[in-house]
Amino acid sequence: MPTNLPPQPPQFGCTINTAFPTVSLSHPLCFASPPRRVFMSLPVMSDSESGLLGLVFYPGYATNRYFHLFSTRSITTTQGSGRHQVISRFLATANNANVALTNPFNRWAASD
Repeated sequence: MPTNLPPQPPQFGCTINTAFPTVSLSHPLCFASPPRRVFMSLPVMSDSESGLLGLVFYPGYATNRYFHLFSTRSITTTQGSGRHQVISRFLATANNANVALTNPFNRWAASD
């Protein structure tokens, strides 16, 4: 067991803040981009520690339109039907980067 750890973690010039402390998410999930246009609507499971777990936009999103979602969904895969932790790569529409296509470009799933 390491004993030479600093009393406080080092600071690297960034902070983490809760952006919307009063918001709780439940299914179906819908993203909106200003001025309140729907970006994407996707059914996710929202019990326990499930739901939308992560969202990442690729570098160069404005030109390549790729983004990833990490979510808990009820889907059918080669591992069976039901609850899966899913990483999906999506594309925004070609004519509007503020609207996403709802069919994943790629999908990787693991059973719970």
